[in-house]
Amino acid sequence: MNGGWYSIDLGVNYHHQLKRSTRSSLAINGTLGSHTLFKTAYAFNEFAYRTPENRLYPATESLGFQGEVALGDQASIGFQARVNLKDDPPPLDRRIDKRQVFFDYHPICYTVRMTYKEEVASTLENGVPNYYIDRSFTLTFDLTGLVGGRDAAVASAGDTGEWSGRHVSVTAAPAHCRI
Repeated sequence: MNGGWYSIDLGVNYHHQLKRSTRSSLAINGTLGSHTLFKTAYAFNEFAYRTPENRLYPATESLGFQGEVALGDQASIGFQARVNLKDDPPPLDRRIDKRQVFFDYHPICYTVRMTYKEEVASTLENGVPNYYIDRSFTLTFDLTGLVGGRDAAVASAGDTGEWSGRHVSVTAAPAHCRI
């Protein structure tokens, strides 16, 4: 997290059957000083669709904020938030429909991240959306530097607030880190 840089990303998806743009996004990324990262993003998607790679783009008009501040050489804190900009009344009267805070501890070879997240989610019951607040606390261990190269080892454990939502996974490779 050092140096000073900024970038602007612009995305426009043209729908050839409707003969117009139906999805657009604008994001500004950068640093504020040598220890602070930030991102601000606007997204508009007229209707929900799924790509051939099975990626879901929901219908949305939102403004997102993201930031991270280094507390020293081995720790940082950060946040993310998304504001619903649609004209409709927001579900559960929450304009901020997604928020997350995290704390990272990252010495030389590994990273431990504690994350608390709240998000407005929904299920369909007889074709009618039923909204609820999905809260989760996640503890993630990234052991990539300790046991291998890029994408070689990631261990994570989390709880989505329901007994069925707990997960643990570990993958590993030969060690390359010197402490």
